This record gives sequence, structure tokens and C-alpha cells, in this order.
Amino acid sequence: MLMTRRAAERRLATIGLARRHATQVLQAGLAGRPEITTSALLYDADAVDALVARAPLTVAEVLDTCPQGLVVARRTTSCLDDLVDGWDFGEVIGSWINLRAAEHGHVPLVTTRVGDDPSRPKSTLTLRPATGWVEAMSGRRLARGPGRPWSLVGFDALPSEDRHVGG
Repeated sequence: MLMTRRAAERRLATIGLARRHATQVLQAGLAGRPEITTSALLYDADAVDALVARAPLTVAEVLDTCPQGLVVARRTTSCLDDLVDGWDFGEVIGSWINLRAAEHGHVPLVTTRVGDDPSRPKSTLTLRPATGWVEAMSGRRLARGPGRPWSLVGFDALPSEDRHVGG
């Protein structure tokens, strides 16, 4: 069965996604490619329902798998390769990432991506393939709500000495 984009957005709203974010989820292809008609984009209802049915991840579950925390970046680019050349985290978050990576060898990073915005300032991070933490979180959803283009999951739960940034 097919459903319109608006119906899919309403269904995604039942798990707390604002219309704008639901649109981005659909544009990112998480419910598959839509069937394009002259008057609507039609999505597979089962694929949309599968997104709604994904179990949410708690901060405690993230920290069980990633004790050093997890960085979530909302990126505005349509191609993952474009992300390798620059990440706009700013000085404070970049320092925290570098500190945690130096201590633990890596910092898990999850990125969402939709659209393109080449005007954003850039800073560089080196990416490596993900390790076992990805499997532990695969098929789940991590609700972050509105906010900055990045967030640190578990940052507040880390010991205070691990939250310190700068000298």
C-alpha cells in the first residue's frame, strides 16, 4: 500500500518528529524512494511503519555501548563523501572530540544528512570505518529533538573530569 508524503509525515509525527524533520527523513530515503506521480510523492506504507516501529535508544544504552559518549551531527549535504572535507563543530566541541579521541582512540560519530549548504564554515576530522557499536544500535532510533547541528549523547552522564574542555 502507498501513502502520500503528507500522510507519511503525519505517521512519523506519532513518534515526535516535527513535519520538517519527517520530510528530511523521507528525503534521506529511510522509507525508500518514493513513487513520483504528477500530484504527489507516494511512499510505501510498510516502510514508513517500519521507521515508526524502530525502538528508541536511551542514553544509558548508548553509554553501555559507547562509554566515551557519542557525537551526533546533523549535516546538510547530500553525499557522505562531502562530509570528509569539513565538519562545522566549532572550537569547543572540536576540542572535546579531539580530547576524547586522544584518550580512547576514537569517538563514535553518527551523522544525519539531507540537502546541501556549501556556505557553512568547515573544520577537518579524520573518519575511520565504524566498529562494533554500530551493530548494537542498528535499526534503532535516537531521539535528539530540535537544536544545534551537533550534540553529545551521554556528555552529562560522563564523569566531570571527562567533560572538561580546554586548558
